[in-house]
Amino acid sequence: YRSYSLLWLLAFADAYENTTGKTDHGLLAGEFFANSPNYVQTLLGGDGIWVPINDSQPQRYGAADSAFLGARYDNATLRWFSDNAMAGLETDDEDRLRNEVGPPYTIYAFLWRDEKPVHKAKLPTLSRLPSLNIGCLRSEGVARSAWMVAARGHGPVEVGHEQRDTASFVLYAGGESFLLDPGYYHGMAEDHSLPTVDGVTPQSKYESPLTGEEQNEMRSLTLDATPDYRPYRGQPPERVRRNCVMAGSEAVIVLDDIVVAEGALGNVVTRWQSAVKPEVASDGRSARLAGNPGDVWMQTFGPTLLIKAKGPREFGKGWVY
Repeated sequence: YRSYSLLWLLAFADAYENTTGKTDHGLLAGEFFANSPNYVQTLLGGDGIWVPINDSQPQRYGAADSAFLGARYDNATLRWFSDNAMAGLETDDEDRLRNEVGPPYTIYAFLWRDEKPVHKAKLPTLSRLPSLNIGCLRSEGVARSAWMVAARGHGPVEVGHEQRDTASFVLYAGGESFLLDPGYYHGMAEDHSLPTVDGVTPQSKYESPLTGEEQNEMRSLTLDATPDYRPYRGQPPERVRRNCVMAGSEAVIVLDDIVVAEGALGNVVTRWQSAVKPEVASDGRSARLAGNPGDVWMQTFGPTLLIKAKGPREFGKGWVY
């Protein structure tokens, strides 16, 4: 939707300037346009396409507006993304390609990309988009880093579809998607990777801000989701706090700090929406996610935690999954 709505304003401003020889009279002077690189830095997935959280789709849209704004603000990140998105179209399947290049989105990239070359962009290893309540961790400052995590909070003002995805996250390793968000049409808590505490899930109604910090090779995203676990029925947990910690290129650690309501059973179930079939060890304490070509190993620590595999899930109507 960002690309869809932005394109028409950029096309109008471009046509106005070229026709009249005048400036755009401040149409493109807002912080939103100058800050557009933040969108790429936070929401570009570890597989080179968009993180499919909320309205975002795992497609290569945005080449045209990135080309325009990259030239406008002399920004290497936007130029690089436009080039990268266009090059990736050659390898996409027919269904995905139909949505990416449907008229008149992608063709404008040829018109608006200036001649200044750019070879690669340096991406931050920690970034946040407060307006979308999404944060990102990368093990290295490149698109296809060894590890990439994107996590979801909830703010006082929300945009897009109000999905019940507070505390959910996605995981990429070595350029592959391993934990996914089915996105768009799948807004219930059980469609996401988050805890259910004695049957209570987040409501996406109350503010649960996402914070981040970084020191040397250690970086983290922290979310106190307790306010959003106020149920329509049942007992709300006393605390639901999730920390996603990245230890350089070595590992990603998910620390769930959960305190159940007094007198509650303490039945905590955390779903992981795996993009590949998991191979669970016989003791139920670890699992292998076999990708192509890489693997991810999951290990549980702490109290009595058991891993069980269910599926595959049929998400039904969706963009890709």
